[in-house]
Order: sequence, then C-alpha cells, then structure tokens
Amino acid sequence: MRYRVIALTLPLALSLSGLLATQVAAQDSQDTSVADAARRAQEQKKITPKPAKLITNDNLPAAPKTDATATPAPDTSTPSASEATPAPAAGAAQPDNAAANPDVAALKRQIADQQKEVDLLLRLHSLDQDAFLSNPDHAKDLQGKAKLEAQQEELHAKVAALAAVKAKLDSIAPGESAKVAPAKP
Repeated sequence: MRYRVIALTLPLALSLSGLLATQVAAQDSQDTSVADAARRAQEQKKITPKPAKLITNDNLPAAPKTDATATPAPDTSTPSASEATPAPAAGAAQPDNAAANPDVAALKRQIADQQKEVDLLLRLHSLDQDAFLSNPDHAKDLQGKAKLEAQQEELHAKVAALAAVKAKLDSIAPGESAKVAPAKP
C-alpha cells in the first residue's frame, strides 16, 4: 500500500515541479522582453525628430499699439519740411487739440477702463442671473436675489460714473467722447 501511495504522488509531484519550472522560465523571458522593449523605445525616441514649433497668437510678441491721437516719432536722419517752417502763432488753433491736452488723453484712458469694468460687470451679472434662474427653487432663494439686485445697483452706478466722465470729456474737448473706442469683448 505504501508503494502505491508513493507511485501515485510521485507523478503528481513531478508534474507540479515541471509546471513551476515552466512558469519561472516564462517569467525570465518576460523580463527580458520588457527590457528589450524599453531599449527599443529609448532608441525610437532618439530617432524620431522633434515636433516643429507651433506658432500661435499666445506665443507671439505683442505688436506695438497705435493710437489715433499719438503722433509718430519724427525721423531725425533728414530734416523735414515742418522743421523748416516756423511754429504757428500762439493764437492759432491747433488741428488736433486732444493730442496736445494731457487731460483729454487721461480722460480717454479712464473712459476705456470704465467701459471694460462695465462690460465685465454685465457679463458677471448675466452669468449669475443664469445660475440663479437655473435653480428650480429660485423663488425661495432670497440671498441669490439680493446678490443680483446688488450687482444691478453696482452696474447702474458704474454706468452713471462712465456717463459723467464722458460728459466731462465733452466739456473739455467736444466730440472726443465719440472717438473713444468701445471695450472689446
């Protein structure tokens, strides 16, 4: 009986050891294949050309802005015809009064800044109003309603301040407030 048990367990033990040896050999070949794949990937990386540089508006340098009231710098290499003629008399009117008056330029900058603020407030108010109205229970949201009303009051105050600055510019230089470019969205 003892020989019978040994005879039955011996083939089982031999088959298990063979299976274990097969797995160890497969694992070694897998390790070498992973290493080979890493080497090939590294070589491929060295061979592939680097992508071309993509030029977009974001990575281009900003172009110098031109202003209608700004005068270009004179060319000093050759004398111009305006240098040869005498300066206008003190009583003569200048053709572009806005460029000569620093107050007008400052008011134009202030108007442009305030127009940007008004535009931003309008956008913010629109987004907040959409968020408020998308709430199915917005009728009970008193805090959201109060926030929208506060934004509306602030918007009206900014528009009134902008109108006051435009009126001040019109009093100094009539027609100049119409020349101020509206804020770009």
